[in-house]
Amino acid sequence: MDAASGDYIFFLDSDDFIQSDIIEKMYNKICETNSDIIISSIKAFAEDKENEYLVKKAIKSTSIYDTISQYRVSLSNLEDALNKIPCVSWGKLFSTKFIKENRLRFIEQNAKYEDNGFFLKMLANFPIISFIEDVGVMYRIRGNSITATMDDRKRKKEKLQSMRLVLDDGFEYINNILSDVDAKEFCSTVKNIEIFPWYFKSPLDLILNIKWSKNNKKIELFRLPILREKIKRNKKVLSIFWIPVKRYDLFNI
Repeated sequence: MDAASGDYIFFLDSDDFIQSDIIEKMYNKICETNSDIIISSIKAFAEDKENEYLVKKAIKSTSIYDTISQYRVSLSNLEDALNKIPCVSWGKLFSTKFIKENRLRFIEQNAKYEDNGFFLKMLANFPIISFIEDVGVMYRIRGNSITATMDDRKRKKEKLQSMRLVLDDGFEYINNILSDVDAKEFCSTVKNIEIFPWYFKSPLDLILNIKWSKNNKKIELFRLPILREKIKRNKKVLSIFWIPVKRYDLFNI
């Protein structure tokens, strides 16, 4: 990134490939919208049938769940951005000016999951983001990939250590560029949506899980959902032990 001399930067992992015209489409979109970042859709595929179950898992973590044309990330919509924007760096066309002016860099240490820290740093600068529906990156799922192998072998300790290293780097950056109040709210939002539960959870949290945010409230005991209140499609649904007991129309509350 230090050596980049072009106006835009695009990341691509060595085992994936892109559609031949996607850079042109993303370039046109970024010029049209004057955005800092353009994100394309992603399509995952497995090299063999044995790993097709991993495709569904990958789609969950890389999909944009709603069709959004453009928005500027802010503290007020941060929860939405964290839930909807894939944390991976590939599949995005970045303005080089946005990266360099905000000194966005990956963690310097050799660590897995480096995209996660970079993702938080990116959002902390409240970029203008636009989306295109076109599939850009074809994401290859391989059973012997680093991520898959770690999951299969359940090397949780190594995964946790690496993730802590990456996220600590991200939070240090956030605390340096935002005011104390904004940094606290930013980090609190990240914690409340449980995007990185293994980073924040204590032993007690593994027994009793309480989540209390504006759009999603739940209490779980040993992973069993005792109570859940969630806003979906302008309706608030209250469930007890999986059973919906009450629905509220938000416009009539």
